[in-house]
Amino acid sequence: MGSIDGIATIPVTDGSTMINIEVSSNITADITDSGANGLDTGVVVTEDHHGYHVFLITQANGAVPALLFSLDAVNPTMPVDYTYKSQSLFYIYRNTTHDVWQKYTSQRDGWAYSRHTIASALGSTVADTAVDARQYLPAGGEAMILGKFENTSGTNRKISLAFNLAGSGNPTPFWSASNIRQTSARSARSTVTQTYWLPVPPSGSVAEAETFYYDWDGSVTGDKAAFFTVAFRTVAYCG
Repeated sequence: MGSIDGIATIPVTDGSTMINIEVSSNITADITDSGANGLDTGVVVTEDHHGYHVFLITQANGAVPALLFSLDAVNPTMPVDYTYKSQSLFYIYRNTTHDVWQKYTSQRDGWAYSRHTIASALGSTVADTAVDARQYLPAGGEAMILGKFENTSGTNRKISLAFNLAGSGNPTPFWSASNIRQTSARSARSTVTQTYWLPVPPSGSVAEAETFYYDWDGSVTGDKAAFFTVAFRTVAYCG
């Protein structure tokens, strides 16, 4: 289930005209239903922890407001008679195996806090290896990511991270850590963690599957690189 509780003013557009919708009572949706207050098209994805965008939609002149779940970050399939839609207001995860929504905490500024494993045991030494996090993060939005990097070999290694700004596919370096190794005396650091802000590539951009990039400067052992979501918010709150 998904819902808007209480009072809110939400702008919606039909592509040419924008109007504000005053939501003064609860609106509840069920992803197992189809259309208004349900899923826009198809069936629920069978993969665990797959994110869905939630839109506010209305008929002409703002009539009959409803919620709509969609995998599309920008252009959900609109139900018959519905012509106005908001930007993606929420991005929430569905745990299909247990038929439940993943718990999260949301704030008034749009940030939703929920932890998920994006990828783990990544040890590529190819420069700017892309990580595809599309099912975990809202396209066009922003996120806070926790990176954990481990090298249990005795050779110093460096890990580097890069943005994919605007989905251009051109890596923009923003952070690195060196001298990651393990010694018999435990005198060196074998593990480094870093939490960082991430602009999520927009839907339909040239390289939207390349959410961000990492690079080890040599072979590593141990847990290598792992990435986890900390928080995220949709494009409706970015600007």
